[in-house]
This record gives sequence, structure tokens and C-alpha cells, in this order.
Amino acid sequence: MKKLTCALVGFGGIGHHHASRYARCRNVRLVAICDIDPARLASAESETNLGASGRLDLSKVRLYRRYDELAAAERGRVDMIDLCVPTYEHARLACRALRDGFHVLSEKPMALTLPQCDAMIAAARESGRTHMVAQCLRFSRIYEELRTIIRDGRFGALRRLALHRGGAMPWSRWYYDRRKCGGAVLDLQLHDLDFAVSLLGTPLALRTEGLRGPSGGWDETVTRLRYGGGAKAPLVTTEGSWLRANFKPGFEAVFERGYAEYSDWKLKLFDENRKPLPYTVEDEDMYGLEIDYFAGCVRRGERPARCLPESTRESVRLALLQMRSAARGGAWMKA
Repeated sequence: MKKLTCALVGFGGIGHHHASRYARCRNVRLVAICDIDPARLASAESETNLGASGRLDLSKVRLYRRYDELAAAERGRVDMIDLCVPTYEHARLACRALRDGFHVLSEKPMALTLPQCDAMIAAARESGRTHMVAQCLRFSRIYEELRTIIRDGRFGALRRLALHRGGAMPWSRWYYDRRKCGGAVLDLQLHDLDFAVSLLGTPLALRTEGLRGPSGGWDETVTRLRYGGGAKAPLVTTEGSWLRANFKPGFEAVFERGYAEYSDWKLKLFDENRKPLPYTVEDEDMYGLEIDYFAGCVRRGERPARCLPESTRESVRLALLQMRSAARGGAWMKA
């Protein structure tokens, strides 16, 4: 089957990372890139908290400065848009691209508000196009291994799950305005919140304590997610920060008969006596996997069941609830 064609809109840090993955995708190839900054279009590589994006050969990629120009020239030639613009542009451009007839993969967070999320879902439904939000942890082999361990019950019931990630404040200027980025809660900590919800479902309630940071929003937070009140309910927390020196994601999962820890970019498993177990599954490039998964769904005419827009809307709803809890000094909020 012929590969789909894709145009990437937004060639900043995450846009570079997305672009460098297409050479290995089975279902789609990159044919066009759009960015308002000509310096970005001239740059073959980018450095972010994720490391170097990898060098790109743009000699065969059509380049545009404005979305309008791209849409006019590529309608009928391009199947999907990979949207990597700043958060405050997610809803507007996703809705526009869907109504222009493109399938749309848009970066997280889905949007800044629930009405914006609803508008994106409605635009996809009305246009008949496919839309997915790129919640990359759902495509991480390491995080998916944790899901498998919980489901197959090899270590017994989950008793404690602590998910965390932290790093330095991003350097793009728009991140210093919480009205444009949502602060670390919506931009960074959302990864772990979204994964927890995809793993365990919507909690009964949550509470968040936080510190305001350079964005003007909650840039250092600790959240408790309540999953029932009985002795068997797991203790679940998420933690996120833009006030650290180096980017570090991780988790710890305590089971009845074992323990799993993701630290220093490695997953470590232990038996009930806390003795290390052999582990052979290695993480893969989750960005390439999410792009190829979405394109595969489009080719088959399927909804992206692994990462439906309705489920990522729920993650935004809970992140906004976290902000309300933090503003009330860590009050419990019914979810």
C-alpha cells in the first residue's frame, strides 16, 4: 500500500524531532514543512531537553512560511498535517486543517481550555477527518511495559504508583506566559497525568499542591489521585517541575510481590525480595511510533483507539482541575 503524505506545521524543537522520525515510518512520508520563521526552515537540526533532533535533509521537502500557502498548494496532494505549533495555536490550526480536508496529528496538550478541545472534536466529526493528540507516553515501550505488568498480574496488585518528570524552564518566550502554555501542569506534568488516567481510569478525586514559577502558572506541583478509599486502592501521585536543572522522567511502582522502577532512562524490575530480575525489553522511539500509528489508522480508515481525542480531552479537564486545587491550597477536588 502506498504511503500517506504529510506536511509538518511548526518547525521548532518538537517539530524537528517529529521531522527526523519520518524516514523510518512505514505508513507515511514527510513532503512539506511550514514555519513562520525562515531561520528555522534553514536549520537542519535542533537541540531541546530531548537532546539533538538529528540532522535532516530538506532538499526534497517543500517549504512554506504560512499555513494558508501550504493549504492552498498541498490540498489534494497531502493527506495529513503534523501540528507542532505553540499550545495556544493548537485548537485554531487543528480545526482549520481538519475543515480544509486534512487528517491531523496535533502535539500535546490538546488545547488550553475545554471549549477548545470540544471544538477540535467537533471539527473532526463534521469534516470526516481523523484527529489524534500526540500523548507520546502511550507509545513508550517502557511505560507500556508497566501497563502489561499491571494487567498480567505477575507481581500481584498495584499498591503504589509515583510518576514524575522535571527539568528546566523551556527557552521559547511564549512559555513565560501561562495564558499561552498552561504552565508546567498543562505542558509537562500532563504527560504523567494522561498516562495514569489511560492506565487506571479517571480518579474519584484529586488534590494538588504547587509553587508558581516563571510562567506565572503552577510550575512545581505534587498531585495525589484518589482511586477508592479501601485498603486495596493504590496510592497514586504525579509530580512535575520546570524548576530543576536537568530533564529527568521516571516512575516507581510497588506491587504485592515486586517492584518496578524507571530511572536514568532504564526500567528495572525486582522480585518480592527486591532482588533484580533480568529485563530484555528496550525502549523505542515513541515519537516515530505515535506518528506511524496515527498514519496507519488513517490508511485503514480506523479511529485511533489507543489515543482517542476524547481521552486526551479528559486529561486536559483533570489538569485544569489540578490548577484549581493548587489555587485553593491543595483542596481535594471531585474528579
